[in-house]
Amino acid sequence: MMNFDLIKPEFLKRADQYLLTHYPMIWQTRIIWVAFYSLSLFTLAYLFGDYFDHEPGEILYPDLDVGYNHYLVDRQDRLAFGQIPLFLSALAVFYWLYIQYQHKIDYSKLNVAGFLGVIALNFACIVLILLPAVGLAFSAFDITRLLNEVLRDVQITLTLGLSAAVLPFIIREFSLIEIVLVVFAGFVYCFLIAIGLRLLLGINFNSGVTGALFLNFWVFVAIISVRFYQKTYTQQTKRLALLCLLSFTLAFPYALYLLDVYPNVNRAYREIAHRHHIFTLKWLAANIFVVLSMYGMFVYFMYRSLLFPIKRK
Repeated sequence: MMNFDLIKPEFLKRADQYLLTHYPMIWQTRIIWVAFYSLSLFTLAYLFGDYFDHEPGEILYPDLDVGYNHYLVDRQDRLAFGQIPLFLSALAVFYWLYIQYQHKIDYSKLNVAGFLGVIALNFACIVLILLPAVGLAFSAFDITRLLNEVLRDVQITLTLGLSAAVLPFIIREFSLIEIVLVVFAGFVYCFLIAIGLRLLLGINFNSGVTGALFLNFWVFVAIISVRFYQKTYTQQTKRLALLCLLSFTLAFPYALYLLDVYPNVNRAYREIAHRHHIFTLKWLAANIFVVLSMYGMFVYFMYRSLLFPIKRK
């Protein structure tokens, strides 16, 4: 088994030990090692990725237009240099969450600002983990359209997976099988609601079903909030809270539509990631900063409620 300590710089080891001793909540994020490995992989991917891809100058389809021929040749690299690296990065995020799960850190002394600060560090870790996939895309894809499509996939993954930044606070409340079952049950529930509304009431998928699910989401949030505030929550309540946390990024674009940030529902969801508008300031403000802030407030409230014994009737 490879000993990774051999490639760890001594000054980073000392910095890691210092954080463990004086700032354990920052150390818990593993920001130092995430940055070290991710930036190293990003550099390697960016410098050497172009040596292994198909060059668009190759003429593999002589009967086609030259520009379209270049596009088709470069598209052959989409799986190897776009989708697979992104999938591996997503697995790395799950591994990072598993590391968070292994260590029990007491966040009870943190105020709201402290919670938001740790969430920001967690978000930085997620961005860093996805960074090698971005570097490989910039290196391998010579056609701008294909590069933008890969970057769009990265943006979608980052936006919809934003709940990973707050899961370390509450992940120890659940077993692995509970988390899997919550995700599966949530998917089945939404699917049945959508099919039922469509078949029984003939409601349009784009706006009607999305609106019904959005309303249902906030009903669940209200129930959870009351239960946690009154200290009458159960394990089932916590599972429902986990489902709401995981699905909030799916519900939030509809809220932006209701607030007239976007003119229609389709536009609101398209702007999660559009290949012509990648990593815009509007996306960063609405889908990242606002969502992380709301996550922070809710998880802070939930975590504080979990510190005390629940009331028994």
